[in-house]
Amino acid sequence: MMYPAIRYFYCLGCDPDQPKYTYPKDPENEDSVQMVRICSDFVEQALWHEETKVQYEECGVMRPNACPEMMGDFDPYTCGDDLVIPTIEYNNDPTEFMNYFNPPGIGASLSQPRAHPSQASAWLV
Repeated sequence: MMYPAIRYFYCLGCDPDQPKYTYPKDPENEDSVQMVRICSDFVEQALWHEETKVQYEECGVMRPNACPEMMGDFDPYTCGDDLVIPTIEYNNDPTEFMNYFNPPGIGASLSQPRAHPSQASAWLV
């Protein structure tokens, strides 16, 4: 990927501190879907910044097509890809975009913390 913010975002999958930012979606049920908090400053100033969105709109982002179940262990790009404009495809919603293009190794949903990052531990605070 040619976008520096997306490349950096993919570092989350290998970050040894990533468990510090992971929490169960339902605090009453530890087995519920896991969530990872992403610092809103990173989203607003890098991943979904106005300049970055212009680049997305001018160049698009390649999205892999889903492979048939019998090819489940293949590289997803083996099954083709589509060029999408993230601001259109994901309704100008950075959280929806992050959850589709989540970093390798992240088996959790991604979320942005409340308005002030100090209210919750978040990746890149």
